[in-house]
Amino acid sequence: MKAEEVSTILAAHKKWLGDEEGGSHADLRGANLSGANLRNADLSGANLSGADLSGADLRGANLRNADLRGANLSGANLRGANLRGANLRNADLRGADLRNANRIAVFGPAPSSGRLVYAVAHENGLLWQAGCFWGTSEELAAKVAQVHSGKNRDWYEAVIALGKLQLT
Repeated sequence: MKAEEVSTILAAHKKWLGDEEGGSHADLRGANLSGANLRNADLSGANLSGADLSGADLRGANLRNADLRGANLSGANLRGANLRGANLRNADLRGADLRNANRIAVFGPAPSSGRLVYAVAHENGLLWQAGCFWGTSEELAAKVAQVHSGKNRDWYEAVIALGKLQLT
């Protein structure tokens, strides 16, 4: 998607957020925003499901309540982004910089896979991404009990406990 188109959509979304005439809700489903400069953009409530945001600069962006289901955020810079209430189900966060992002904790690397594990505080409770897994603390604990043993299981159980302490 061209920078001009994105700017037009963001301007209309800003008006929509302010309940101004000529505003419209940002619908960027499936958009190719790879490498886009969206630093400090207000995308609260925007539909970005399935969007390619790989390598995008989203530092300080407001993604509160945004729909990011299935979005590719690999390698994206989300430092200081507000992700409160964002739907990150099945989003690819591999290599994303989530330092200082609102309401996210990153753990790892996991001893069994070397991958990072993400905990996201959501209005519906704490949600986790570990590899291709995405679900609640209880679902993660059940999956860990099913798949891991010994030190790997201990590590995941400790991470779940830490995530609950930090984000709830």
